[in-house]
Amino acid sequence: MQPSQLPAINALILRAIDGWNLPPRVKRLAGPSHCYDEIDLTTMDIRCLEASAKPRGVLALETIGVEEAPRQPAWRIHGIYVDPDAQGQGFGTQLLRDAQRRARDDRGP
Repeated sequence: MQPSQLPAINALILRAIDGWNLPPRVKRLAGPSHCYDEIDLTTMDIRCLEASAKPRGVLALETIGVEEAPRQPAWRIHGIYVDPDAQGQGFGTQLLRDAQRRARDDRGP
């Protein structure tokens, strides 16, 4: 993912949060804390699915520290978001399968 993609990704995240069953004030306050910036691109594996040149889903993985997983490298899902207009079309499932593949590939021998 490139820094130039962040505005579109963050707009998707805010649209997804807007669809959550939460009070409007909670959505307004929580939304920005779920958005990503250029520093996140260096510390997380952020994956985006596109359809018709438009982001439809995003998933961010972060590594789990050695104290939490001492025997093997591990990943944790930091966030998964699907555009409300694209929900029910398999984008979330595809993102989760991709994350599972990434975790298996990093497990090592």
